[in-house]
Amino acid sequence: MFYTAQELKKRWQAWQFDEDYAAVFEPQAGYLYSENIVKTYIEQAKEHNVEQIFNCEVQRIEQIKLGVKITTQNQTYYAKQVVVCAGTWVKQLLPTLPIQPVRKVFEWFEIKNSILQEKNGFPAFAIQLKDHSTYYGFPANHKTIKIGRHDGGEPIQTSDEQFAYSQSDAQPVTPLLKQHLLGVGQCHYGASCSYDMSPDEDFIIDWIGQNIQVITGLSGHGFKFVSVLGWLLAERALGKEVEFDLSLFALDRFNRQGDESPCQ
Repeated sequence: MFYTAQELKKRWQAWQFDEDYAAVFEPQAGYLYSENIVKTYIEQAKEHNVEQIFNCEVQRIEQIKLGVKITTQNQTYYAKQVVVCAGTWVKQLLPTLPIQPVRKVFEWFEIKNSILQEKNGFPAFAIQLKDHSTYYGFPANHKTIKIGRHDGGEPIQTSDEQFAYSQSDAQPVTPLLKQHLLGVGQCHYGASCSYDMSPDEDFIIDWIGQNIQVITGLSGHGFKFVSVLGWLLAERALGKEVEFDLSLFALDRFNRQGDESPCQ
């Protein structure tokens, strides 16, 4: 459903945009409760007799003659196939990958107007401003609204750099709040996360040699796809053909001269 800026303001009075802006409303869209999803994946894996080992850091992955050698802090494992989905810190295991860890922050703000609440019909949103800065947010629940900036961020090298948070971290969303979204109060609290950024901000799904599959470079928009990505990589590990064309996400795209980015 398409809205002009005037129509947008009429339906959701908190939004303030000039006539250069337009909006698309998808009534079937929403957001995910990521903690509940991860818990469900773990429980379902147990039901299928999948062995799960937690708090056991993988220190090295090596190609060997008959497969792969996985060295952890506790012991060594050998496998015919391995799938590496180590998130932000994948380069610690596969250092040649073109991945840059980026620190991101997001905040929960107090609300001064009940129209921002989900129960009153306020939606989740993603917005690109005229300067191409991109923001996302979720409707208010429990009197706070969660908002973050998708682009930008701080390049980091170690996980220790990710978790330090200060009130100055709220500054990235200031332009949105000052110019376009009414009814948002003081920052209640904030947190940080990290993106595993690829050069074109799109996924990397490929083989490293014959026995190691890797999925990385999700660049802040991968969680919604994890179920299908996990299924695809499991099928390939079993030697099965998959009907999806994954060539757009191959590593060698970064070596192709003059080709368009997969996300264009």
